[in-house]
Amino acid sequence: PIINLGHLYYETQKYSQTEEFLLRGLKKEPQATLAYFFLGLTYGRLERLPAALENLENSLIGGGPRVAQAHLILANLFMSSREFAKAREHLETYLKIQPRDPRADHIRAVLSQLKTHSNP
Repeated sequence: PIINLGHLYYETQKYSQTEEFLLRGLKKEPQATLAYFFLGLTYGRLERLPAALENLENSLIGGGPRVAQAHLILANLFMSSREFAKAREHLETYLKIQPRDPRADHIRAVLSQLKTHSNP
């Protein structure tokens, strides 16, 4: 499908083509969570934060194999925009899905640090 072409373009760092093919794919398959996931990653690479957040959040709706990863990426994006409460929420959700992740101790340490921060 056309979404696979978008994924291939993402892997080769051709982000304008990635966006084009994923958007075309979503017109045909509006529930394709993998397309939202890679579109969110693409917008993140293009430093289009609102679009990245929106698409990564859309990728969570239908579930799928990338849900845990989407939560981790969302947490990082929210930390970079200093939205610490949202970052905590996504990190906590990630740990519920992936409690045995080799990075779990590090993620818990980050969570502990985030609890000392509050949103302005």
